[in-house]
Amino acid sequence: KTCDLFLNKNGKIIFEEPYLGSMYEKTSYDQIYDEHIFIFSISSIYKIFKEFDFELIDAIPQITHGGSMRYVIERKKNKANNKIKSLIEREKIKNINSLKGAIDFGVKCKLSKEKLINNLYKIKKRGKKICGYGATSKSTTILNYCNIGSDVIECIFDTTQNKIGKYSPGMHIPIINYKKFSKEFFDYSFLFAWNHKKEIEKKESKYLKKGGKWITHL
Repeated sequence: KTCDLFLNKNGKIIFEEPYLGSMYEKTSYDQIYDEHIFIFSISSIYKIFKEFDFELIDAIPQITHGGSMRYVIERKKNKANNKIKSLIEREKIKNINSLKGAIDFGVKCKLSKEKLINNLYKIKKRGKKICGYGATSKSTTILNYCNIGSDVIECIFDTTQNKIGKYSPGMHIPIINYKKFSKEFFDYSFLFAWNHKKEIEKKESKYLKKGGKWITHL
């Protein structure tokens, strides 16, 4: 409705969303949280806008959020678009637009959960210390789905001022100022903000030199 009101005859709508295909491929179930209740595919965007006399004219992969898609929409002109046709066909082959894809993803999530829990408890049994890095929305999904609390991950370091001094939702792990990360050594650091891995590893390069290790659920 809003797009219809604001868009002129030759206008285009451009927006980005976390991509379902990337989430399936990486088993990155942490993409699902309060702001990302729905995860879209190219096929679903095509179908939704078709209902309102718009058409998808381009879909461009992005690295944002660990795998997003930039969509370009315009008013329906019934032009042949081989690129979109090819992308939708590829999603069919990969079961991205089918129930089978969702069921397979559910199985992979359970296996990922079991593997993560086993690995974390093996680390703890060896007497090693584990912290978290980045009190992200993604971390809330991981911690609660895997039932990981402060008995495993002692604290989470973060840069956001209004999170520091509080606790992670549900599992109540203390959130600490990231500046203290370099002052107390943790053998392993769970990188919750894995989609910013390069920037964080560069910023915290001394951590690896001290013998620390980054881990993720992926």
